Amino acid sequence: MYLVPIRVGARQPLKEHEPDQGIYFQLVNNCRLPITVMAFKRPEDRTRAFTGLENEIVDNARERGAESVGSVVMIDKDVKPYPELLDHPNEHEAQQREAVRKASQPRAGRAERPHGYNSGFQPGFEVLMLLLPGEKIDFSVPKNHIGEGWHFEVPFRFALTEESGMRQPYNYIPFFLTDLPKAMRESLEK
Repeated sequence: MYLVPIRVGARQPLKEHEPDQGIYFQLVNNCRLPITVMAFKRPEDRTRAFTGLENEIVDNARERGAESVGSVVMIDKDVKPYPELLDHPNEHEAQQREAVRKASQPRAGRAERPHGYNSGFQPGFEVLMLLLPGEKIDFSVPKNHIGEGWHFEVPFRFALTEESGMRQPYNYIPFFLTDLPKAMRESLEK
């Protein structure tokens, strides 16, 4: 799973106080399994399958869960060829739960950081979308969904068949301001 930034440009605001400039992306399912994402659709968008994808705005500072404090991680020799895993190992679900808890609290003194399109803040009704292996979908977010102190994350689940008897795995795709090509970052500042 990955996000490809396509362009920065004019965008119709979907909620009050949104900027009229946005970032256009393509979400690519490069997995061998289908995935599901939560999208939303505005009632007035009758010709489109969906209006946008749900996302969470998260502080860039890493939150440490209680179970992460003082833990030691041994590294298996088979993991060494994957430097991203070594730089950013799974830091436990407590970290994710704390980030979700903090993101849903009132933001006193943090007016510049917006809410994402989630948890009742999406400007439409929810639509569960299935992406088969190799499929891509285009969407956009307002330019303020990424900033110096925050990034956005698109949650997804693997779509396993019911006979697997397993809980559906979930994850998210993060996107930071620094992930934008330099020319796109510069056009956001104009």
